[in-house]
Amino acid sequence: MRPLVIDEDAKTRIAALKAHAAKNVVSLDELHKLIETGNVLGDDESNSIHLYHGFRVVYTLEEHPMGLCHHISISVDTPGKMPNEFSVQAIMDEFGFPLKLHECPVAIDGPAVGVICPVKP
Repeated sequence: MRPLVIDEDAKTRIAALKAHAAKNVVSLDELHKLIETGNVLGDDESNSIHLYHGFRVVYTLEEHPMGLCHHISISVDTPGKMPNEFSVQAIMDEFGFPLKLHECPVAIDGPAVGVICPVKP
């Protein structure tokens, strides 16, 4: 199993990504345009960080019909592999998700695990 390391450097990068997301909330209209064009928020490197041992995390705050939501996508750098549920949950916790992984909608998109969770459930 791939180790997940969340040290002070990782926490600093997580805090910076969370601040970026808070300043750049994606509106529902923007989400619809992304779906229509096939563009992906993860293609913009300002929405992502890399953590030790090959984890890549894409994080945004998005307006959805249910309200403001965390949206995170986590992948690893080994072809054919995905992050395990314990790593996904630990990363969600660091980003301040109020719900647990099993309580949120989860999508598997190729090698990435995507999770959407209301900021205030």
